[in-house]
Amino acid sequence: MLELFYADAITGPWHRHPRSPLISGNNRIARGGGRVIVLNNRPVRFTQDCFPVYGTTVRAFEVSLLTASDYGETELPFSPLLMAGQERWRSEGMHHIDPHFVDGEWLACVDGWRFELREDGKRKP
Repeated sequence: MLELFYADAITGPWHRHPRSPLISGNNRIARGGGRVIVLNNRPVRFTQDCFPVYGTTVRAFEVSLLTASDYGETELPFSPLLMAGQERWRSEGMHHIDPHFVDGEWLACVDGWRFELREDGKRKP
């Protein structure tokens, strides 16, 4: 479930947005996958796509409408932007991104995952 709150000041008081929960029962887009950034003067929200399992890919959504009473977003065309790869550290998926624009170039800190086999032969993340 994805909830949205707003306040006039960072110290509050905080109010539940009238559209909350924004997303309920959808494990493909409800879980956060990084902090919100501003790209081309628009907020971008990253999500963990947890289908068929936790943290399979990271998707990106442009927040197209954000007021005290309404909310809207659209998935960006380059989404999903992170996914499983051949490297061992992300062989099962990727679930987090923290992008930074530094000296005219993008730099992203990312988080991937893989399964390991326990001594009893069962998989553990």
